[in-house]
Amino acid sequence: MWKDIYNFSERLLAHILRKEAVSEEVLGEFEQRLALLARKLENPETLRKRLQQQYSYDPVRAYQQLRFRRRRRQLRRYGVAAGIVLLLGIGGSLWLQQVAVDPLTISETIQAGRKKAILTLADGSVWNIGDSAMLISTAAENIRIDSLGLSLQHQNTMENCGDERFFHCLTVPRGGEFSMTLEDGTRVWLNAESEIHFPSQFAGKQRRVQLFGEAYFEVAKDSLHPFIVELGDSKIKVLGTSFNVRSYTDEQQIVTTLVEGSVSFENARERIVLQPGEQSILDGNGRIQKREVDVYPFVAWKEGLFIFRRQRLEDIMNMVSRWYNVDVRFEDEDSKNISLSGGMRRYDGFEALVEMIETMGRIKYEIKDNTIFIRGQK
Repeated sequence: MWKDIYNFSERLLAHILRKEAVSEEVLGEFEQRLALLARKLENPETLRKRLQQQYSYDPVRAYQQLRFRRRRRQLRRYGVAAGIVLLLGIGGSLWLQQVAVDPLTISETIQAGRKKAILTLADGSVWNIGDSAMLISTAAENIRIDSLGLSLQHQNTMENCGDERFFHCLTVPRGGEFSMTLEDGTRVWLNAESEIHFPSQFAGKQRRVQLFGEAYFEVAKDSLHPFIVELGDSKIKVLGTSFNVRSYTDEQQIVTTLVEGSVSFENARERIVLQPGEQSILDGNGRIQKREVDVYPFVAWKEGLFIFRRQRLEDIMNMVSRWYNVDVRFEDEDSKNISLSGGMRRYDGFEALVEMIETMGRIKYEIKDNTIFIRGQK
């Protein structure tokens, strides 16, 4: 029962964070689940005290902040959000709530990421691209940039387009994101500090791209031409599926999370096959582990959300630093291992995020220029 309520709560809060409409039927179902759980727990006063002792967090205060800082017609939805705070707190960690925060001057210098990328064509020409619509003409195709991202429109066929000399490169810097549609119809979403090498047209028996960083793929089905994502000495092979892969050099691991379909992940040592809801982790020693996961926290970034579930603060701040283009320095080792769960819109202000992490993680922070210094509370 608990796992079911936890997952339901997480998805409901994601709707609230995105300011999406939530039906009365869904709200009613949540309230029923919450009431059922409440009957199985000890009395509320004891529970509140234990939460405060363990996490230095008062769910009643969170509810009051939400209640008095939102309009009356929003009370029920944010009351539900406060209930989710309590649920996830009971589950073993805290949910970072979206609470109104007074604007700070750091908003002027540290801003959320946006759509931007650098396109390096096979001929060596370089284009800075972003929100503005544009058309780039080459000998082989027109490259269109619009609200959906980058897409290829062929002018003629190149027999040697599968050669790496004819690969284009799309680079997304820190503080950026971008999406694109490959020649075969495959959609790719690139996260901050990521890079993909792709051909004008796929040639031969395989559809092959090279990835550095993090991307979400929706691969067009083609049973005769497997889709290959090369990740250094490793690769992912698919026929048609949706998955997320995270392969940052500084993290020293490759994490592949399968949403639907089937993929194989392999390196020089071994090969494993993933089914929906499974994840592979290749560590720095070349070993591959496979586990079952709730895929949503690993793909929520594509929908404009930060979702953390029992993650180390150091890992959380790695994601945050790429998106907001800031440097993070931990002044003690213990702070790196603080475990947090939370959710927030990626486009919200940086000050809101760090103040909530300060409150929930029991840490102190200081910002100097574009660097945030973090230390544990004494």
